[in-house]
Amino acid sequence: MTTYSRNAELIPAYILHTRKYRDTSLIAEILTEKEGRVAAVIRGARGKSKKTGVVQPFTPILVSYIGRSDLKTVTKMDLGLSLIHISEPTRLLSIS
Repeated sequence: MTTYSRNAELIPAYILHTRKYRDTSLIAEILTEKEGRVAAVIRGARGKSKKTGVVQPFTPILVSYIGRSDLKTVTKMDLGLSLIHISEPTRLLSIS
């Protein structure tokens, strides 16, 4: 049986791409500031799960994962709504 740390640090990340893995899981390509592009299994992300709507491309999330190989396993995940910062929204709408 695998045990996960309950006080693992959540790091800001973006989901780049997902693909199906087994019956209820996904393999997600996640972009983090520290480690760059990381492939990770998100167990229970398909079907009638609370994670289903969260795991979409270009979604900012807070994530914690473990693993020694190239394919990690997500242990915690939360919406990272605070990751989106628009410093000057008027500049985005103006036409030069």
